[in-house]
Amino acid sequence: MKILLITVVLITPLFFLRGYLEKRSIYFPLRAIEATPKDLDLDYEDVAVKTKDGVQLSGWFIPAKNPRATILFSHGNGGNISHRMEKINMLSFLNLNVLIFDYRGYGGSMGSPSEEGLYLDAEAMYDYLLNKKGSIPPEIIAYGESLGGAVVIDLAGKHELGGIIIEGGFTSIKEMAKRLAPFIPPSVIKSKFDSLEK
Repeated sequence: MKILLITVVLITPLFFLRGYLEKRSIYFPLRAIEATPKDLDLDYEDVAVKTKDGVQLSGWFIPAKNPRATILFSHGNGGNISHRMEKINMLSFLNLNVLIFDYRGYGGSMGSPSEEGLYLDAEAMYDYLLNKKGSIPPEIIAYGESLGGAVVIDLAGKHELGGIIIEGGFTSIKEMAKRLAPFIPPSVIKSKFDSLEK
């Protein structure tokens, strides 16, 4: 009985700590905005959008003079939108509108990141393009960088898009963990970001 009690006392905190550690291993948000499109002499609008679950998100809409399409940009798991200035500049140079946003918990967006939350964040920005900017689905190209690739693939499975671009994507969190941390049993990983399944 004593061994069982000791086991429960030792394992219970690990169970609750697991979620915290997993979150700290996947998301690396930064709050401080270190640059804006104005630093590149680009016109832009601050964007504020509320998700279906009530989380306030922030982002930028950078209009092109004669846009060929609109990019909905989902960044990777680290930093925030201000760390993607080179990509914003390149996409603007290609005559594309750009809507780039911070996930919940990143930059000026409220809340805390989670897999389901990131999916809701992308949907809210997609709806913003349709309802506030008058975009039509065939003109929206979703661009996903690393973790953003999984977010874009989820969005593409639910909504019409003109195309998707995946940069540095992965098949699933469990596959990434197998490669980067093979000592972690896949059964303890709660997050999926399972792009291959979608």
